[in-house]
Amino acid sequence: MYLFVGIFGSALCIIALALTLRNGKFGESLNYKLLNFCGGLCLLYYAIITHSLPFIILESIWVLLPTLALIKKFLARS
Repeated sequence: MYLFVGIFGSALCIIALALTLRNGKFGESLNYKLLNFCGGLCLLYYAIITHSLPFIILESIWVLLPTLALIKKFLARS
């Protein structure tokens, strides 16, 4: 099960990157941030399950950055 979660997370991050490379403005969108957040969260789960400390550090940051961007975006709407 956790392998599927890791593959799914990888796919989400790759899709986000591919769409950004195709259209640079996509990197500024809410969908980009959500794809990276969800993909990073799946990969963080996988990293924790497999006890891969370097991957845990990487994915923690990968999840933290879009989280901060999403919080900033929602606070700006208020």
